[in-house]
Amino acid sequence: MAHGSEHVVVRDAIQKILDTAHRYGKKAGIFTVGEEDVRRRVEQGFDMVHVGSDLHFLQNGVSLGVAVATGDAAKVKGGY
Repeated sequence: MAHGSEHVVVRDAIQKILDTAHRYGKKAGIFTVGEEDVRRRVEQGFDMVHVGSDLHFLQNGVSLGVAVATGDAAKVKGGY
């Protein structure tokens, strides 16, 4: 979910959880939905941020493999 489409109720609840955890000296972690979300959550103050799932990494690997096979590897972030 992109930042702009995050519902205000969800956004506020996430911030409340983060603030409460830190108020009580606890670490706060969160799952993310992409690279930009990871950066945003780190900047927001989360201590642990989920970078990706096995499905996420598998999809990226397949996309890179297809890009290399079709000669489009330069278009893939990170190259090959």
